Amino acid sequence: MASKSQAGYGSKLKASEDLTAKIPSLLKYDPIHNDIKTVVYVPFVVSVRLGMTPYNTAEGIFITKQNETQIIQDNVVEIARKVRGVLFELYLDNETYEDYNQTIDLITGDNVAKNSAKRKAEEEAETNPPADPNAPVVDFQSVSQQDRSSIYTHFTLLIDELGLDALYLPPEPELQLAGLKTLRDSFGLKLKDLAIAEIAYKSEISKIAHLFDGPSSLHERAERAKAHIKRVYGKDSLEYKSLTGKSY
Repeated sequence: MASKSQAGYGSKLKASEDLTAKIPSLLKYDPIHNDIKTVVYVPFVVSVRLGMTPYNTAEGIFITKQNETQIIQDNVVEIARKVRGVLFELYLDNETYEDYNQTIDLITGDNVAKNSAKRKAEEEAETNPPADPNAPVVDFQSVSQQDRSSIYTHFTLLIDELGLDALYLPPEPELQLAGLKTLRDSFGLKLKDLAIAEIAYKSEISKIAHLFDGPSSLHERAERAKAHIKRVYGKDSLEYKSLTGKSY
């Protein structure tokens, strides 16, 4: 998830708490703007800390669900590779195996590695073009890592394909159709739980985002406070320098 994490919010809040804790020792600190007057600024930072509780809870649940889902996802990938081994034993590398393998590559992400190899070969070909100007050009299309729902979809497709294959009769219970379906269903349930947790987490982010960015936010207040301290103490002062290089 690309949105701000608790670590990001937490570190920003800690920086503002450190700043307001330092203010009482700054005898020249007497700002004009109301937002950064000590009697207003300090209680605001305290209120943000209190307001983080529901957010922290929601993110904790989300991270737990992420980890639980990842465990099953890793199992799906491992099982898919074992299925590939069974299929290679049955079909070696003929067309039937390749058809299966295309689906398995999308589950395991091996298609990414294969396309990276193609890209490298293409780059080398550009640097050292073939002697034959009529030689075919490698058709490369970049492939990103598959997301969880895509893995689930392709794993389901693989199971459906195997269900139509009369030769697919592995002795290992976890590789048999019933075992694959059980794993697929467990993965699906975890994906639903994760989606619910993510919605709740994003909801809490939306509730506190304005506290960190925007008018009268932690960031804006910190910038005002830093500007005031720079003005009254000077840009080369220890008081000002101790506040720089931090993310508020």
